[in-house]
Amino acid sequence: MKDYIVKFVYLFAISIIFLAVPMHLGNHYLRASEFDTVTIQANECIWDIAGKYTVNTEDKAELVEAICEINDISPSDVVKPGQLIQVPVIDRAEGIRVASNN
Repeated sequence: MKDYIVKFVYLFAISIIFLAVPMHLGNHYLRASEFDTVTIQANECIWDIAGKYTVNTEDKAELVEAICEINDISPSDVVKPGQLIQVPVIDRAEGIRVASNN
């Protein structure tokens, strides 16, 4: 009986740790410490904004996911001209994973 309780407590602790760790830790943009504030222009969407920061398709998808999570919006949400959003920026100094913000 004691072994059963020890195993149960062990599995319960592992489960809590697993659930407490966000599943999106593989998204580098969600760990960014630097952000740009971007004003949405007419006819722009989140994918357009992400395209200004990276040209890599996989990175662009991760950046869209991060922008949405950081700004509490959905990728399908319509953003309005003049709306301000935070865009995570990584490796700006090295020029890696970030294109110019034109």
